[in-house]
Amino acid sequence: MDYTDLKQVFQELKRNSPREDLTAYIVFTEDSFARLYPLLSRTYSVSSDNKAFWTRMGGYSIPIQARKK
Repeated sequence: MDYTDLKQVFQELKRNSPREDLTAYIVFTEDSFARLYPLLSRTYSVSSDNKAFWTRMGGYSIPIQARKK
């Protein structure tokens, strides 16, 4: 799934079930960086409970948390 699809799923969830939340993991490809990082270092957790996914909200930044090893 790419980010556009993920965003659509999160936005639909917030429209239809605003009290429910999902968590997704975004994994950046190895070629996204100048040096090599292991998979877990390139994996970030994102919650649907973020104003970037709510309709009519002004925020577009998405706080992400690196997965703990």
